[in-house]
Amino acid sequence: MLRRLAFSVIVLCLVGTTGILAQQSVTMSGQYSTVRISTDTVSAPNGGAVVHFTYGLISAGDDPGGLFSENTGDCVGTIVLSEDGTPAAGGGWCFVMDMDGDGWWQWWRLDEAGTPDCPIMCGTWGSYNGVGKFENVSVSGTFKGVASFADGSGRGIVEGTYEQR
Repeated sequence: MLRRLAFSVIVLCLVGTTGILAQQSVTMSGQYSTVRISTDTVSAPNGGAVVHFTYGLISAGDDPGGLFSENTGDCVGTIVLSEDGTPAAGGGWCFVMDMDGDGWWQWWRLDEAGTPDCPIMCGTWGSYNGVGKFENVSVSGTFKGVASFADGSGRGIVEGTYEQR
């Protein structure tokens, strides 16, 4: 009985250690560009507006050959504008794919805009599912817009971490 208990404890320790070692947290950074495809704007009674849009995403990680080095995305977003045209709230999602056709679903939310620290738009993003090599990957991070174009397209930087389970 004592041998079985000791054996069970050893097996659990080995399995637990393998699970912990298999999970790694890696930092990442890169740049992104968005290209606006369509925009629908609804005026709000308070003088603001709700802007719903679709856009393409192109991103490049700072680690050439890394898991997030070259990606494209098909995205949807909505931003609520205050009376002065400043983004007050927003969010959306993308399906992001690498060159091999593997990909993941990504959400984003607007956290700040129109301030000295964040003159364009800044926010938080993460993943909620993946396929292929991204099936067991969890991603989270921040983004900061660095350029905004008249047609609604933009450019920015991202930072974050990912874990592969």
